[in-house]
Order: sequence, then C-alpha cells, then structure tokens
Amino acid sequence: VLEEDAQPDTVDPVEPRKEFLSSPNRFSRRKTLIAESVQSGLGDNASFRAAVRHPTGFSKAATGFSKADFASTGKLSCLMHGHMSLGRVIKSPIFDGVAASMIILNSVVSAWEVEWLTTHLETPGSVTVINDACTAYFVIEIFLRLGADGLCFFTNEGRMWNLFETGLASISILDLILDAMSTGGGMPRASMVKTVKIIRIMRVFRVFRFCRPLSNMATMILESLRSLFWVLVLLSIIMFVFAACITT
Repeated sequence: VLEEDAQPDTVDPVEPRKEFLSSPNRFSRRKTLIAESVQSGLGDNASFRAAVRHPTGFSKAATGFSKADFASTGKLSCLMHGHMSLGRVIKSPIFDGVAASMIILNSVVSAWEVEWLTTHLETPGSVTVINDACTAYFVIEIFLRLGADGLCFFTNEGRMWNLFETGLASISILDLILDAMSTGGGMPRASMVKTVKIIRIMRVFRVFRFCRPLSNMATMILESLRSLFWVLVLLSIIMFVFAACITT
C-alpha cells in the first residue's frame, strides 16, 4: 500500500482588508460614497480618516472631488432629506387626524351656513373666518402632498382622492371670490353662492380616506349596487316576458 504524505493545503496569506465602512451608523450613504473614493485615491489609513473628517481640505486630484462637488452633494442630500421628512409628515397618523378634523369642522360650518342663509342675507363674520381658515388649510395641504409626492400626486393609488380634493379646493376659492363679489348682489348671484356652498359640503366624503372601516363599507355598497343593477335588469326582463305572455 502506497501511502502518500498528506500535504497540507497551502493558502496564500491574504492581508485582511481593513473595512472602514463596516459600521452602518457611522457614515451616511453620501459619506460612504465619498469615503470609498477617498480610500481608493489615498490608500493609507491616516489620509483616509483625515479625508473623511475634512473632505474639502484635499485637492480634486487627490480625492476626485472638488469643493463644488462636495457642496452640490450636500445640497442634494439636504433636498432628499427634506423630501423624505415631508413624506413622513404627510403619511403620519397625526396629519391624517388633523385633516379629518378640519374636514368635519368645515362640513358642519358649511351646513350651518347654508341653513343660516335661508333666513338671512349675510353670513356671520365668525363663520366667514372659519371658512377662510379651512380653505387656507386645505390649499396648504394640497401643496404639501404635491411637494411630497411630486408628479405621483396625480398618478398614485390615491389620485382620485387627490383630484377630488383639488376640485373642492378650487370650488372653495371660487366661493371666496363669489362672497367678495356678492356684496349687495341680486338673487341670481346669491343662489350661485348657495349652490357653491352646498357643493363644498361634499368634502365630508374625504373622511372615508382616513377611516378604513368607512372606506370598506363604501366599497361594499358600491359593489352591491353594481350587482343590484343587474338584478333589476333580470327582474325587468322576467316581468316583460310574463306581461307579454299573459296579456290578452
């Protein structure tokens, strides 16, 4: 039996790479990209650490970044951070709760105003102030959502609600214009103002967007109405056939 000497596997000694980017909490994504470029350009640890601490102190030839590059990168990072912060604010439950409260308040005040105008010619000043404040809030809300979502404001899954609120905000602004023009106006203009106020009450349907049970219930009712339509069609056909058969 031939015994072969067991030759241990020889492994080339590889110097372990010193990872300076291993800690996710130490550097942000922007600093990580800068650090990788600096590390590839400088190599030694002392220069790398110094470049991370004072990136603008090195020349573009050594680091690959000029002061303008670092400045533009910082501005872009600030813009992205602000965009993400605005998105978190828009999607927070507190923001939704405030929006729902303002919708309910505006709807109640608008309904009371319509009732008041049936027996009076002018709206009380306190009601006008509340309506103006609600209109300003809804317009600001639209701009905040538009700033957070960008063009996706008109294409995301909530686009129908966004378009609905945009239309109601436009009607509210039209209401303010008509209120300013209807001072001492005749009955046609007053009736137009009342019609606009009644349409503005439809904003209360936006509460469905913030309350999941109400949204589910509304969806179920719409689906039931669709089925009910075809049931009515079937019953109409049956009644037509029997009426044609038994008619003498």
